[in-house]
Amino acid sequence: MKVESRESLQRKYNLYRLAMFSFITVIAWIGFEIYRSYNKPKPTKVIQQQIEAVNPNLDLDIIGELQNRTHLSLSDLSQLEANLVFAPKPSSAPTPRPTASPTASASATPTPSPSPTASPSGTPAS
Repeated sequence: MKVESRESLQRKYNLYRLAMFSFITVIAWIGFEIYRSYNKPKPTKVIQQQIEAVNPNLDLDIIGELQNRTHLSLSDLSQLEANLVFAPKPSSAPTPRPTASPTASASATPTPSPSPTASPSGTPAS
């Protein structure tokens, strides 16, 4: 029986490790690519309106309208903000109705609490 040298065994062990790491890397790579292909966003459909060419000529009337618009200063904006009223959105839930709650009666009579009495030494007596 032939006995292999230590160098030969070390070389085989290193090749085995390299093969295993390469195999694991390839399997992980394939798995990640499959996962990415399933989670990649689908391409959107292009509408004909998006493909149409844009008119390169500027409409000077529209530019004049933009210049004639009202410009608000910061004080005007703060006044406008103060005047805004945000109404709550109407809900489909019914409005709660108040119910009668029990009232307290004045039939209980108060009992006087004992008042502290002073002793000759100046400390209250119990």
